[in-house]
Amino acid sequence: MRLIYIHPIYLLPRFVLTLSILFQGVHLTGQSSSDTIISLQPIVLHSLKINAIDQEFPQAVTKIQLFENQNLTSQVSLGEYIGEIPGIFSLNRNNFAQDIRISIRGFGSRAAFGIRGIKLVVDGIPETTPDGQGQVDNIPLGLLKSIEVLRGPSASIYGNAAGGVMYLTTIDSLINQRASIRYTHGANKLNALQAIVGIKNDKTSAILYQSLTNSDGYRNHSHFKQRVFNAKFAHQFSKKSIVQGQINFTDSPIAEDAGGLTLSEFQQNRKQARSRNTQFDAHEIIQHMKLGSSWRYQFHKDWTFINSGYLSRRDFYGQLPFVNGGIVSLDRFYYGLNSRLSYQKQHVEMQLGVEYNHQDDVRQRFENLDGLQGKKTFNQTESFTSASFFGTGLLKYNDFTIHGGLGYNRQTIGASSIETTNLFQSLNPNIGVGLSLGKSLLFAHLSSSFETPTLSEFSANRLREGLNFDLKANKAWNYEIGWKMQRSLTQLELVLFHINTSNEIIPYEDASFPNRVFYRNSGETVRTGIELFYRQGFKHLVGRVAYSYSNIIFRDYFLNGSDLSGNRLPGLPMQQLNFQLQSHDLGPWTLKLKGSLVGKLYADDANEVEIDSYQVYDLSGNRTLRAFNSQLNIALGIQNLFQEHYNDNVRINAFGKRFYEPAPLRTYYIGINLEI
Repeated sequence: MRLIYIHPIYLLPRFVLTLSILFQGVHLTGQSSSDTIISLQPIVLHSLKINAIDQEFPQAVTKIQLFENQNLTSQVSLGEYIGEIPGIFSLNRNNFAQDIRISIRGFGSRAAFGIRGIKLVVDGIPETTPDGQGQVDNIPLGLLKSIEVLRGPSASIYGNAAGGVMYLTTIDSLINQRASIRYTHGANKLNALQAIVGIKNDKTSAILYQSLTNSDGYRNHSHFKQRVFNAKFAHQFSKKSIVQGQINFTDSPIAEDAGGLTLSEFQQNRKQARSRNTQFDAHEIIQHMKLGSSWRYQFHKDWTFINSGYLSRRDFYGQLPFVNGGIVSLDRFYYGLNSRLSYQKQHVEMQLGVEYNHQDDVRQRFENLDGLQGKKTFNQTESFTSASFFGTGLLKYNDFTIHGGLGYNRQTIGASSIETTNLFQSLNPNIGVGLSLGKSLLFAHLSSSFETPTLSEFSANRLREGLNFDLKANKAWNYEIGWKMQRSLTQLELVLFHINTSNEIIPYEDASFPNRVFYRNSGETVRTGIELFYRQGFKHLVGRVAYSYSNIIFRDYFLNGSDLSGNRLPGLPMQQLNFQLQSHDLGPWTLKLKGSLVGKLYADDANEVEIDSYQVYDLSGNRTLRAFNSQLNIALGIQNLFQEHYNDNVRINAFGKRFYEPAPLRTYYIGINLEI
């Protein structure tokens, strides 16, 4: 295994300085009479659709608690919350026209925008469309309570595009306060206002959330505005019956896209926008609405019936930096229903489920005449229908835990401009076995997944209309072995994985169609890696370390007469190390130091363009002041403490070698949160 090499002279001063800042800040708060040490409690998982304890479950799963530390973040990007999870790599935290790009064990790394290959679920309702496209711009970040990540293929229970699963949970109610209001100001004219109101009685609870965010962005032509409203409620009819619901509305009237730069442009002026992006006024406008509800009814002490449904509509208007088809208008409507029957008794739990999802995309393209809408060049309605059946179970016998499942999935894809449809069918198993060794668990796990091309990828073809049915679905088989251990102050997890995939879907740009993104299948890829998570509690400090090593290579890939077999999958580092140190019980100040060391990666399939490794440190603090029945939280944060010159995003296989999107240098934010 080849480690990231960082010269000690380069690393040591930064590491020592950041530690000294942390501990000097801790010292200034004075000594506390409290000798409290935070002990770890059993971690209950909700993403598995069955009740399970993390330390007893034979699969690589990570859960992190968020809400108690919300005042240590700026609450602007989901990327702030996922750094301590191994196996995850994210890019593009600052281009809100493209959205954050998240990958799990390499799944999702090829996304031209948004999240691909990963199933995104919020409060039990899927945020990922039936065809596999996910966005996070409508997630109420200030309400996040926890994030669970199933690392590796999980199609047996989540169906299409489940190369990994991110399960986000928001708070159900405010515990000690009735309402809070927060204002955040930061670099690049960041201004964010957020209000939360909680309502609760014996049987009903509700949370209302509204946020308004505005920023000029770090680069030229990167201004964005966003408004998110979220309402979540729960009502308990009886001890056996509970209904939950959510309403979400997001309005983003502007999110400008500064575009990718060449290396010389990047070195000359990292803040500049690509000239064509300003010429064609590249940006996007989004309105998103979602309704979701679920009903849980326990009709017998061992049997529970669970039903859920959702309805979403997303209106997208985007201007791209080229003429023909450079303006895209997309009216997306999708919905789904899910029914599950669960049986639980002592050491046995089983669940059977059925799910139906449907999506319609009304896609129109127009000429972009230097930012003005020209004649229509494309008009097509596309549809994607998915039906799934699954069964899963968990059995505990003496020191053994056995988890298994099987899912059948069927997808039908079509368009108004063509008479033919495309059919995908897939059968996906999942089996895991764990052996308890005192307070630790040794486990082995096998699972599979599939990923159909999205409607946007199907429609990205050289024909004026129709769908590119030459694209095939990606199939993956995941093998992993691991070891978990948890004691009162220590949590440790070590996982080794090997994944074989076929028909990897890769984005590229073509000289015949400048600035447009197309997609193609490669042959096979092989993913081998190691993931380590370590959490250690001390008297006044909690430390976390997440390390990932992943060697993802093309096994069989020929392109334009060139043999690319043996090349690395672009857009992913081989190694990544994240750590966090956070103080507790040391007076009114809480301090947090985060570090991220990322190895080099490639920007193209040919592995001719190498993106340098980098390391980034963030420092944040929060002070709480209490008076009467209210409290005031003051948050301070410095991001990219040492002004590292690195790329916030890498545009894979970009035509004209426009791979680079520079990240901001040192930035700051200050937040004031009043809870009453």
